[in-house]
Amino acid sequence: LDYQEVRNDGYDLRGNVLNQTIATYSGVEKIEITNPETGAKKLVDKGVNLLDIKVITNANYTGLGYASSTTIAKYASGTVELEGGKITPADLIDITVITTPPDQFDLRGNALSQTIKKYSGGTSNQPTGLIETQQITNAATDYDFHNRLSHSVVDTYNSDGKFVDKQVINYTYDTFGYGNVVDQTIARYDQPGTLIDYKTLHNEYDYTNYPQAARKGVATQTTVKRYTIINPPDDTTLIDRQEIYNNMSTLDNLYNIVDQKIETYKVDATSTQQLVSTKTIHNSAISARGDAGVQEITTETTDGSGANAKVTS
Repeated sequence: LDYQEVRNDGYDLRGNVLNQTIATYSGVEKIEITNPETGAKKLVDKGVNLLDIKVITNANYTGLGYASSTTIAKYASGTVELEGGKITPADLIDITVITTPPDQFDLRGNALSQTIKKYSGGTSNQPTGLIETQQITNAATDYDFHNRLSHSVVDTYNSDGKFVDKQVINYTYDTFGYGNVVDQTIARYDQPGTLIDYKTLHNEYDYTNYPQAARKGVATQTTVKRYTIINPPDDTTLIDRQEIYNNMSTLDNLYNIVDQKIETYKVDATSTQQLVSTKTIHNSAISARGDAGVQEITTETTDGSGANAKVTS
């Protein structure tokens, strides 16, 4: 699914990596190189389509070898010398700083309490332009034997440090070992603890016809329902429903979504779900990171009965 060139630079006395640079590509090819001294030729691996370069700095390791502080600077481009040579990143995307108190790891290294800050600029030593901060709380029992979370609580704060929301999230995974989320619930609360909304998400994957896309986590269809209360989540408490269809036959060679349709339904006065709008999306000029350079969106809106759709934009 991808190819990585990894360089480790610096270890502490117990062999823990302090600095690491990872260049990730969408593919790999064999090329022939010549030794300038001997003239000998050999085949070596070379990455194709650079996705990003991450420069990772670890500090404050625990006795079990878990880093209490990790800084990840992500770059859009750079140069990579072959056969273990230097990786030089360029074009910073963002910097993420992850802090975990030393006593907040379980015995397998899973974080129980963690702070994640994302920045738009600066350097790994001095990041600038705070975007958001997340405080994440997990219980040891929330991890399965694959170290996948079944439950998590996330408090989000904006760039000014003001509270945005609290999300209580539950996950259910597939049984194919890919780690894809099949079902998810998200309860959002404001600072006083009042429920904002409650979402249920269900993903369908095609493991038979599109196994590589499934391994990348690309769902064929996603259903998102938003409710005013947690119990009971039915048509009387439904706010809206979205059906998201990804056209698997038009995925690009990196399994990015090219064609997508989104149907939005709302409940009328009789608690009946009615189609409100349909958006047909076509993405092109998609970068190696999956960003669409050009996006064409056609919106069709229905009348008061949920029928007779007409193009409105």
